[in-house]
Order: sequence, then C-alpha cells, then structure tokens
Amino acid sequence: MKKFSSKFMGVAVASLLLATVTFAAPAAKPKATGDADWINNPETYNQQANTTFNAINTKVGELEAKGSAIYTDANITYTMDVQILKVVGTEAWFAGQVTSVSGTGCCAVGNWIFYKVADKGEPGIDADQIWGEDLGPVSLVTAYLKVNGQADPLGGPFVLNGGNLQVH
Repeated sequence: MKKFSSKFMGVAVASLLLATVTFAAPAAKPKATGDADWINNPETYNQQANTTFNAINTKVGELEAKGSAIYTDANITYTMDVQILKVVGTEAWFAGQVTSVSGTGCCAVGNWIFYKVADKGEPGIDADQIWGEDLGPVSLVTAYLKVNGQADPLGGPFVLNGGNLQVH
C-alpha cells in the first residue's frame, strides 16, 4: 500500500506541476485601439476630425511598438506608422512617423506625431478623450522621451462625439 501511495503522490505532484506550466499565460502586451470622432479646436478651427488607430507593444515592459493611425478632417488626411507606445492604466501615449499626407494643414511625411488617449469607459462618446501634436521632424529619441514622460500633447483634450477608445 505504501508503494501505491508514493506513486500516487508522485503522479499527483507531476500533474500539478505540468498543469501550472501549461496554463500559466504569458503577460499580455499592452495595446491601444480606437476609432475617435471629435470637434477639433471647437473655439477656433471647429471642424469634425477622426483618428482611427491600433498600437501594440512588441515586447512586454518596453515601449517599442507596431501599428498604424490615420487622421482625417476637412482639410487633411495623413497616415502614420506607430513605433512607440506606453500604457498606464486606462491611458496610453503613442508616437509614430507620418507616411503619407493629402491636403494642407499640419504634418509632413517623416514628421513625428504624438498622441495621448484616455479610455473613460463604455460608451466612449462624451467620455473618452484624445490629444494630439505634430512634433515636426524631430528624432526618434525626442518622440520616445515625450511618450515615456507621459506628457500631454499640445492639442486637446478633445472629448469624443463618436466612436470609442480601448486601452489594455
């Protein structure tokens, strides 16, 4: 009986260890996504704007990211390649370089654009917020420092009148 008990305990411990290793999920990579509509500078510019974006860190615990964003208003549309992301709670800061521009206003191809988004819950309308800033032709280091420092971009905060933001 003692042999059976020892074997049983050995099998039970091995099964428990295997289950722990098998089911231990790796840490999720932080990400931010959204389709945001708002009135851009209501007191001066007063135009409907939209940004649709997705950004995900490529490694847990680091700011390097991949993703894209497209911004559109009555005068300009630009796309950008997201390269930096920092998520803290329900807020995210991200930056990327402009890859195409159509129209006039801000931004040139190669400029860095810096965003902050705040996920204020569901629904995002009249709650979620977005900020944005054209940093110009700065270096990767300058954009990285803005994101890492969790600065507020110069434009905003703008409260969404359509869409939703998700920060995880």
